[in-house]
Amino acid sequence: MKKICIIGSNISGLYNALKYIDYDYKIYIYDKKSEIILETIDNYKYNLYNDNHKNYINLLNKFNIEGYKLDIKFNDRLYNIMNVIIDKLKLLPVNISSSCNFLNLCTKFLNNYDLEYVQTELNNNNILNYINGTDFLNIYNNDLNKTVNYYYLTNENINLLINRIQKYLIDKKVIFNFNYNVINIEYENNKFIINNENDNNFDYIICTLSKKNLINLNIWNNKNINILSNSITNVNMYYIKELIDNFININLNINNIEKKNYVKNLLLNKLHIIYPQNINNNNNFISLWNTNIDTKIHDKNNKFNNYVLKNKIKFLFNNKFFISSSSYCKNNIFINYLLELIDNTNFIKKKN
Repeated sequence: MKKICIIGSNISGLYNALKYIDYDYKIYIYDKKSEIILETIDNYKYNLYNDNHKNYINLLNKFNIEGYKLDIKFNDRLYNIMNVIIDKLKLLPVNISSSCNFLNLCTKFLNNYDLEYVQTELNNNNILNYINGTDFLNIYNNDLNKTVNYYYLTNENINLLINRIQKYLIDKKVIFNFNYNVINIEYENNKFIINNENDNNFDYIICTLSKKNLINLNIWNNKNINILSNSITNVNMYYIKELIDNFININLNINNIEKKNYVKNLLLNKLHIIYPQNINNNNNFISLWNTNIDTKIHDKNNKFNNYVLKNKIKFLFNNKFFISSSSYCKNNIFINYLLELIDNTNFIKKKN
């Protein structure tokens, strides 16, 4: 029986195990921690979700976990101004909207009075110079829209979700190896060998580590390192959070939620974001923003091609090493987008 090694017992690791549980492969999960615990620094990813986050909602429903509905208040004037720009953006081809920064689009589409208001309220630290139109359209439609409801999941219920998934996987014979730090991986004869232990050989690896820990693995060559670690980041996460704080306000019932700060302060903390645009034509244009990876990569015809880059990141070693990390999904503010990446990735074929 072929074997799958999942490095990291976070929700990404558990979700990958859920996906392949019925594929007739032996699944092993390794983690250097002694147990699966909620990483406090990452709570924002799991606490907040909205109606568009179908993958996360389906997971919560599967394990009978519920969140609290939140009361959201928008800056109506900003929202109406943004609607003007969004309506214009929808008429533009993707390659045009993604080649213009959002401030340039505001300049083209707004009167001077509204433009001055946008620059005053939203463009702290020139943040709008670094967001292209396509990215803003995706953020607006999926995560900053009045038509969607937001929900909050308490830490208690997040841990309950983790415990229920773990119990389900153990019942399905998934093997958990805690207190085991994977630091060495070798790829020989179509097998991955973990920590020089020949008995620990696997046909597939799913790695859920952070970018920093991922890059520290000794398996990469210089080309891999360049793809995984090069940075084009121009946007400080706090600048983006300031932008959102001016746009949206979430009122909480503090009696129901353990945190005393506004959930809006969780919205855009530690942002690394990729919003891919899948176009059904020969161009396969993909927009990247603040990904901490080098987008200046060319395909075999020496043409700029971010589609090539994304696939180079997703699959390595003959499509047997899958990077399932929020640092490389399209939006790591919310866990939903990492689950979406996992659901849309079928690099392991189900046996007939």
